Amino acid sequence: MKKGTLVKITWQDIVTELSGEKPPCTIEAVSIGRLECQKGKTYRLCSCWYTNEKDWPSKDWIAIPKGCVDKIEVLA
Repeated sequence: MKKGTLVKITWQDIVTELSGEKPPCTIEAVSIGRLECQKGKTYRLCSCWYTNEKDWPSKDWIAIPKGCVDKIEVLA
């Protein structure tokens, strides 16, 4: 997939309690965004971006470990 592709990733997120009383477990998560990078062990998605990136380049990123991914769907 090329950079900028709009994707929906279904993946297993790791959740835990700060108290440590319950062991960590996974829960299914869904993230939608533009694929920004797929190097190394992660997919990096941009879930929110500004239409005028030249004047305001800030973005909301999420990094998803490739080993946690169940499915990737191309949306556009």
